[in-house]
Amino acid sequence: LMGPPEARGPLGEDLTVQCWYGKGYENYIKYWCRGTTWTSCHIVVKTGSEATVKSDRVSIRDIHTFCMFVVTMRNLTVEDSGTYWCGIERPAMDLMFSVKVNVLPGNQTSLLQWT
Repeated sequence: LMGPPEARGPLGEDLTVQCWYGKGYENYIKYWCRGTTWTSCHIVVKTGSEATVKSDRVSIRDIHTFCMFVVTMRNLTVEDSGTYWCGIERPAMDLMFSVKVNVLPGNQTSLLQWT
């Protein structure tokens, strides 16, 4: 399981994270969870199919053809910053990869266009 070690998005905008997995894991349950460590991680959203699943401002979609699942966090807030994990449920131990999410301060260009 692989993904970006860090993902950044501007305040109020959307952030998309791609998590890649090996062949053979297409039909496993994938999830996006939040927590400092994998043991303290609580699931934000998960999917067991290629259908897009939404939970509040977060969605997840598994794309079997490309062996990847995509997580989108919408309308980012400062509180969204933190450690998240791409995860795949397995009987013995889940596969997990940590992603540090950083929400950047709002873009100033929207103010400049009025001058």
